[in-house]
Amino acid sequence: MFICAGHMGGLECARPIRTATDQWRNRGMGRRVMGIIAGSVLLCLLLSGTAAAAETSETSSHNALSPLILLTFLLPAGLILLSAAAFPEDQAAEAAAGGVVSWGMACLAYFAVGFAFQFGGIAIVYPSPDLAGLYWEYSPLDVAWGSGWGMLGLRGFLMAGPAATPGALTLFLAQLPLLGVATLIVHFATWRTTHRWLTLPLGLLMGSVAYPWLGNWIWGGGWLANLGLTMAYGHGLVDAAGSGQVALCGAVGAFAAVSVFRGRPIALPESRLDAPLPRAHLPLLGWSGALLMTIGWMATSPMAHFPTATNVVLPVMAVNMVLAAFGTAFAAGLYTWLVSARLDVLMIGRAMAAGLAATAAGAPFLPAWGALTVGLVSGLLLPWLLFWFENRLNLGNAAAALAVFGIPAALGLLLPGVLADGRHGAGWNRIGFDAYLGTPGQGVSGLWVAEGLTPDWPGQMLAQLIGLAAILVWCFAVFWTPLSIARATVLAWRRSGIEFGTPPPPVPFEADPPSMPVEASRFDPVSERGEVCGTDTQNDEANQR
Repeated sequence: MFICAGHMGGLECARPIRTATDQWRNRGMGRRVMGIIAGSVLLCLLLSGTAAAAETSETSSHNALSPLILLTFLLPAGLILLSAAAFPEDQAAEAAAGGVVSWGMACLAYFAVGFAFQFGGIAIVYPSPDLAGLYWEYSPLDVAWGSGWGMLGLRGFLMAGPAATPGALTLFLAQLPLLGVATLIVHFATWRTTHRWLTLPLGLLMGSVAYPWLGNWIWGGGWLANLGLTMAYGHGLVDAAGSGQVALCGAVGAFAAVSVFRGRPIALPESRLDAPLPRAHLPLLGWSGALLMTIGWMATSPMAHFPTATNVVLPVMAVNMVLAAFGTAFAAGLYTWLVSARLDVLMIGRAMAAGLAATAAGAPFLPAWGALTVGLVSGLLLPWLLFWFENRLNLGNAAAALAVFGIPAALGLLLPGVLADGRHGAGWNRIGFDAYLGTPGQGVSGLWVAEGLTPDWPGQMLAQLIGLAAILVWCFAVFWTPLSIARATVLAWRRSGIEFGTPPPPVPFEADPPSMPVEASRFDPVSERGEVCGTDTQNDEANQR
């Protein structure tokens, strides 16, 4: 018996018979898709080179578009390809198109209100001239508990006024790929379970409430980032590249949505517990998507967190993410090779995404051996997690979201509290610019630190645990509450039997009472008034007598 997992929506035990025409059509589609991917990568590189040349030629560099921003859009593009590879070929195109629509809805909501909610008070913690007008941070606890408990930004709506500066627009553009990843995780997990019209509400919830409010707490100067100042818990919540903000937010939202709309769990027969490995319907798309995600997430890393720390080394961040991604792919690929005598393309692609999600939070602060170890462990856990969520808990489409992004991101969010070695991150979240724990230049520290540095235990771990709990509760509530209300409303409407555009049924009346004899009136000529002198029946009886 070997343990593995089914792809999104079910298991595939046999390949369908294909004709020569179908094979020719599939090969043609694969060539076209690969051509589009190659063209997109070349276009991004060309635009990056152009932007870099423009940046060096301009006297004011803050007006130039960073070439890394253009590469960040490879991150959601790769996720679309990786997720579409698990769908049957006749459904992949529609699912991918729906993902773009959902991402577009999230971007519109983020443009209207989301950016203001997330970065409306960034000027308080990040002294930049371009962001100086974004200084309004709402907090219900400042009066009682002091400053540092920001909950929500309130300036920059519709990207107008103080949000129309080059710096604010660059910050807005840098968040769109990360917002896209969180939205797409929810979309692909719910595509087969829910109705198609939910694509727009899910994107609206993510872009206007779930992502920006959480982003304010973590990256916008909110209360989670300030736990080091308010509660003396390390450097506050550390999430450098989005393990919690992006991956965990999307996975929890997907689980909440699927839990609302899925039916009752079905008892699985014992024969299904010996499940085959998931089959990649479009294997080249899956592998290409995983590579694009790796490039895009590395490009996103240096611009995701504001304000930046003073001594974060970007090569350390990039190397740790690559080691984790390929370590996860190696471990998962080796596992599938041993249990099924073949290298499973879809599992390897998902493993790379899981490695990125696991190391994104602490990538600038982990030693290289720590990132590689995290990747290897994540790769061994991934097939078991997929099997457990898909076949034992019967979570359906949410199984891949939880196994690839949810559990790895949750574990990765705790890594800085254990493996952060203190060599990097001085000044992170405005903590320890000059010295920390009595050591000059010490940065984000966990339990195991470099030689000569002081462990920050359990302070940093407490900050990470509080952040993890806040993300789980917030993201689940944001999606579960409105979707449950919407579902209950629709079910109540259906039970009423009333359809849109039809008048309500008439109110039923009681049966007419039995007819009673009618009294006849007779005119009295004397009194000139009518008097009731009896019924017609009584008059007839009198005449007969």
